[in-house]
Amino acid sequence: MIGLNEQRMKAMMISIIAITLIAVMVFVPTAMAAEDDDDDDGFHYELEGAACFAFCGLWLIIWLAIGIWAYKDAEARGKPGVLWLIIVLALGLIGLIIWLIVRPKEKVGEMGAYQAPYQQPPYQPPYQPPPQQPPQQPPQYPPPQPPQQPPQQPPE
Repeated sequence: MIGLNEQRMKAMMISIIAITLIAVMVFVPTAMAAEDDDDDDGFHYELEGAACFAFCGLWLIIWLAIGIWAYKDAEARGKPGVLWLIIVLALGLIGLIIWLIVRPKEKVGEMGAYQAPYQQPPYQPPYQPPPQQPPQQPPQYPPPQPPQQPPQQPPE
């Protein structure tokens, strides 16, 4: 089940990256070229388009890296990672700040995480060996006596 969720997460991330890159590659240079058509120097727009594309790509990579970090951190702390990934991706820096404020202090599995507070064990007196009893003599039985033979009757 965990593997399936990871596969869905990877597929979703790849889809988001692909759609964003296609949008940036298509719309940014087109919008920049349409901005000022009366200038004959097309080289100027190519540099602006490349710089804008590089900036947007870098911003996207950083944005996704922060979202993935928030996802992994939320999962490690026992919170729904997909929910926090969506919040951080949708709200950006504000979502990250919200996560940093509301996240639990300790990760699941760390010392003290989700454990009852320390309770003193009940009092147990120190160990005392059992009292020694004097060795017992084996029971005294009367000495065995030879078996008695029934009296013989004279033959008739």
